[in-house]
Amino acid sequence: MARRLAVQADVTDRPSVQAAVARIRQSLGSVTAIAHNASGYGRGEFLRMDPDQIRQSFEANVMGAVHLTQAVIPDMLKAGHGFISLTGATAALRGRAGFAPLAIGKGGLRMLGQSLAREFHPKGIHVVHVIVDGQIDTPRLRSREPGRPSETVIPPSAIADAVISCLRQPRTAWSHEIDLRPFVETF
Repeated sequence: MARRLAVQADVTDRPSVQAAVARIRQSLGSVTAIAHNASGYGRGEFLRMDPDQIRQSFEANVMGAVHLTQAVIPDMLKAGHGFISLTGATAALRGRAGFAPLAIGKGGLRMLGQSLAREFHPKGIHVVHVIVDGQIDTPRLRSREPGRPSETVIPPSAIADAVISCLRQPRTAWSHEIDLRPFVETF
């Protein structure tokens, strides 16, 4: 069975990320697989929006991924292989009214993923962007909407299964981008 370690870090803070990766290395060895699942969020009318909401979303989504990938890619290059999963959203493909911070953050994350893939796929590092198109079934969502039918939300385990499936892909058939959504979601 694989060994696991939970480490808390603020992905918007480069030293925090570096310290977390150092702790992981110390306990488990080189880092050759990561999933960046941070999300800065904010919504509301654009003209009334505090610009700090956009900065926070960009920091969590894009800069968080920059800090994390810069910290672990050297391990992956040394090992000759690696896996990076970046959790995106439909907002990476098209913005919606009232969702500028999310669209900017997730759009930037998608572009980062494309750049990383083009630079590091030839070096054995698989980069996949995971578009989550729908709400995730979390305790927070259930407290807001206790009667919501389970088929209208995405279980976190289903997202993890999809990412692990990509992790296991042979080099000759890597996915770069996948979309996950409940069957009832319109797209």
